[in-house]
Amino acid sequence: MTDSPLTLFCLVDGESTSFPVAIDSTKTIGDLKKLIKTENPNTFNGVDAKNLTLWRVSLPVVPKNERKAISLADVSSKEELDETDDISDVFKEKPPNKTIHIIVQQPQPGDLRANIKKIRGKFFGSGSIYAEFLDSYVQGQLSLPVTTTGVRGLPKVLRRGMVESQGTKPNLLFLDLPDPSSVGVPVPERFRSNVLLGVLERMQAQDLPVFGVSGCGKTRTVIEMLCLQWGFYFNAAKGDLGSDDLSYLSERIDAKLLEEKGPNVNTLFAKDTTLLLFLSRLLILNYCLRVPGCRQTFSSASWTILQVCPTMFNDVFSELFRALYAKLKRHAITESELLPIVREAFDSVQESLIACNYPNFSNESKLRLVVDEAQILSDKGGTSFRSSSAHADLRPMLSPVLNGFRAIGGRGELTIIYCGTGLSIRTLHWAMSSGDGVKEYGSNTFPYIEFPGWTCASSVQSYIDRLKKQLLDDESKRL
Repeated sequence: MTDSPLTLFCLVDGESTSFPVAIDSTKTIGDLKKLIKTENPNTFNGVDAKNLTLWRVSLPVVPKNERKAISLADVSSKEELDETDDISDVFKEKPPNKTIHIIVQQPQPGDLRANIKKIRGKFFGSGSIYAEFLDSYVQGQLSLPVTTTGVRGLPKVLRRGMVESQGTKPNLLFLDLPDPSSVGVPVPERFRSNVLLGVLERMQAQDLPVFGVSGCGKTRTVIEMLCLQWGFYFNAAKGDLGSDDLSYLSERIDAKLLEEKGPNVNTLFAKDTTLLLFLSRLLILNYCLRVPGCRQTFSSASWTILQVCPTMFNDVFSELFRALYAKLKRHAITESELLPIVREAFDSVQESLIACNYPNFSNESKLRLVVDEAQILSDKGGTSFRSSSAHADLRPMLSPVLNGFRAIGGRGELTIIYCGTGLSIRTLHWAMSSGDGVKEYGSNTFPYIEFPGWTCASSVQSYIDRLKKQLLDDESKRL
């Protein structure tokens, strides 16, 4: 190779924006570390150049509007570079264009609380695209797109991975959702959430599993419920509704299992990572509840739509969770450190909801947390995790994830609802016995719901009649 300067594109571990560094090929990797720090003083403030770790990678650059944070842990082919190596020995040929060549890994962070504060400040700070998006959404400037031709005016929601959608293809899952402002007024019988709300009202346990065949209305029911009551929506299925943050968590736990360190280590990692996941969701809701005028333009229904349909807007949930995970994965996080931080965020959400004087939240209200498609986690790592019960039985991935959520709020504050087509009574037994463990008064069973689907021809006709009422013109009503 000639002695001419090379332009190397570098990326900080956990970030999405690369930067070029021009360096002579006769220099060493140690010199490259110094140059990277010199040209990025704010990024590496307080970090000595010698403590940076450089990894050689080859990652094609994607279009700017498609870029996401890249974690070194997700890169399968990488090589750690020694500071004594010459640049010319590492890059014997000219590096390819439109490619990230170097990932820069910073040393293990110190104070956990300070690092979370730093990430939060950057994510929600002035000029942040995420803050600008959330401000617009909370102020009512964004809404779901609707069909524009043929059957007009119905909600149109794309599944992730779909590049285009016909303007005539509606998603009826979001048709005629209930209004959260009508507190005290009985929920109309047409809403499937009546079944769920009735059970939630009288149950004592913290957990509520929801069973049923595919298409019977489980997801629609929990969406209606979250429109009426404040809470959180997670989906374990990659490429389905909701953020991909939970599926990303599942992938990180899968990678941990490959280290073969045993059920105890696996369980602690899964639970701590779930706490981090919940923290990212709480931080975003806290931000939304501090946007000026949120009481008039932001409701439990709009919060639900943001969580269930983030890919129609901006998946801020996944972006923040990935940023937290990428920054903190090298920190020896312990539950004793992380738990009080997440608990403070949980308390802050409750206090903000009360301070905003929302009609559907009071001191006695519980937050609801939904894990949709939970059978995916129930099918993973069947003997790789420990139960939290005294028997310490081996459990699948769903067990430590549920326990991570349970660790933040008690029965009087948080209800956890997990639903999926593949859930079984066996899942109900181990999930409940290792969790809240409260049976209903006068019963030997835990509460659960099993949806029967369409009950008769009249129920189908009733649904069609409701649909017709939502259409904009007579032509569209000819169903």
